[in-house]
Amino acid sequence: MNVLNGDPAFPVSPDSSGGSWNDPLLLLWKEEEGGGLTPGSLAWWEQVAEIARLQEIQDRFAKIMKVGAIITTTDGIPVTQPSNFTPFCLAIREFPEGRCRCYESDAAGGRRSREVGRTFAYRCPHGLLDMASPIIVEGGMVGVLLCGQVLLERYSTSEVEGIAQRDWAFAPGRLADPLIDLFLHVPVVDHHAVRDSMDLLHLVASHIVGLCERHLTERRLLQKGISLIQEQRHKEALERSLKLSQVKALRSQLNPHFMFNTLNSIARLALFENAPRTQDLTVHLAEYLRYVLHRQAHGELVPLRMELDCIRRYLAIYGVRFGDRLRARIEAGEGTEELLVPFMLLQPLVENALSHGIEPLPQGGEILIRTALERGFLVVEVADDGVGFDAEGAHRGVGMANVEERLRLHYGEAARFEVDSAFGHGTRIRVVLPPRRGGW
Repeated sequence: MNVLNGDPAFPVSPDSSGGSWNDPLLLLWKEEEGGGLTPGSLAWWEQVAEIARLQEIQDRFAKIMKVGAIITTTDGIPVTQPSNFTPFCLAIREFPEGRCRCYESDAAGGRRSREVGRTFAYRCPHGLLDMASPIIVEGGMVGVLLCGQVLLERYSTSEVEGIAQRDWAFAPGRLADPLIDLFLHVPVVDHHAVRDSMDLLHLVASHIVGLCERHLTERRLLQKGISLIQEQRHKEALERSLKLSQVKALRSQLNPHFMFNTLNSIARLALFENAPRTQDLTVHLAEYLRYVLHRQAHGELVPLRMELDCIRRYLAIYGVRFGDRLRARIEAGEGTEELLVPFMLLQPLVENALSHGIEPLPQGGEILIRTALERGFLVVEVADDGVGFDAEGAHRGVGMANVEERLRLHYGEAARFEVDSAFGHGTRIRVVLPPRRGGW
């Protein structure tokens, strides 16, 4: 029976094309409102599916069933390259209007297959039998798997000429002659082969759906993971900013006892002496304040040399109060002074040694500040032979806690802060840092 008129033994729809001949390729360049990917668009397929994998599946299917095959978007735009297309169909698509009709026919076949809920067979606008199976991902149709390009019976030359005159207006006159010859060589299959193709087409479409949904799930999990990482980084950045703000606030509050004691010493010297020592003390204080107030407005890391210079002035100022009761040594190891350390690293440690170690003793004591490179790490030690304390059970003051917190912010677990002390045996604080160098 002539397939053009339908076959009651096999449901074949009339021409499933229709509508205008506007080239659907133009849809590729249409920007979606909101900037997101539209499910079923070519851009969506490129993001969600492994096109090379789909091509491999489609090629095998077309080879096994001896039919042409292709995957398209819901608009009929090819997602994959054609597999086993007949020379007739390839020639038809060389004509702009012929190509447009093929795209629209593929899209219409996909819509109809979605409506009937199964693989759908129909005649294409150029006279061949095609089959369409919808690709439905997460409840929405995103594409069409198509096959066919066959005939159910052989046509005579006159019959094909009639089809050409009626349906191939884009190839008038002699332009239709090569198409007629190619049409006469289109494969002819029986109903059983078509039904087998339809059954397998449905299975392949289901497999493609599974691949797409798995890939979508993997992408969502990845995106969720990235989002969680970004949120965690943002949280850590906020915590760091808060800690740094606290550090700056602490830095701006110079120890009032130290300031008043120093000023009292200057006043007494000014009263009982005539200039030299007062001048030295004033210079030390000015240079100390200049370093503290200037550097706190700049970077967090400074050369160790600057910290040691600051401590020399700090000790010189304290020396006025303590007199011979305070003895101090600074031993800077080779290659350590240009390494970078956190600003105001030493002052809280030295102040702790003076206030809690040396000052309570009538005879005073000695402070040693030592720096060295040991096993690839910078070691900074502040030791005193003062009263000492119970290092295990004692509560650490604000200054030492501040130093520890800043070390954690700058170096994480790479830095160590060690306290060794005992009653009557003095205290040694040891800071171990990975060396950092910078341009100063």
